[in-house]
Amino acid sequence: MKTGKLTTRKAVICFFFMIIFAGMNVLSAQSAGYNSGLGLRFGSDVGITGKTTVGKGYLEGILGSGYRAFMITGLYERYIPAFHRDDFHWYFGGGGHVGFFDRWYAYGYYDRWGYYHGPYLYQYGDPTIGIDGIFGLEYKFQQIPFAASFDLKPFINLYRYDYGFMEGALSFRYVW
Repeated sequence: MKTGKLTTRKAVICFFFMIIFAGMNVLSAQSAGYNSGLGLRFGSDVGITGKTTVGKGYLEGILGSGYRAFMITGLYERYIPAFHRDDFHWYFGGGGHVGFFDRWYAYGYYDRWGYYHGPYLYQYGDPTIGIDGIFGLEYKFQQIPFAASFDLKPFINLYRYDYGFMEGALSFRYVW
């Protein structure tokens, strides 16, 4: 796999196309019943999640860490009613992420006399950039200012490491 300017340029182009696609008015959007929210996200990655209204949708930011990784994710989401109720909403959208994977390597070597030297361990952060999608169901509690949601977030890392994984998470937010 090639790395360098060509790969980074493709990643940036794909990221912007994903943002444009997520911003299109595919379905008529509806508010989830609050303007902003801040809370915690639990799942294959754990972190802090925040949402705020932007136009007819929501902008969500996720600051999270998973298995040997730290990611910052930005998503644009649209809401539609679920089950003909005011407190349940389906949401969908897309965006992108940047982050670092924590990688460990071990190596050793034999010198010219046959003696083994090592193992030597070293660690470094391997950067990544990618695109994300999101699809979920959110419940806004009527009596208290909280919302709970479950979502699936497929992602593709366009620069280094891995691609095509699916994350699932349960989020709890204080909303206002």
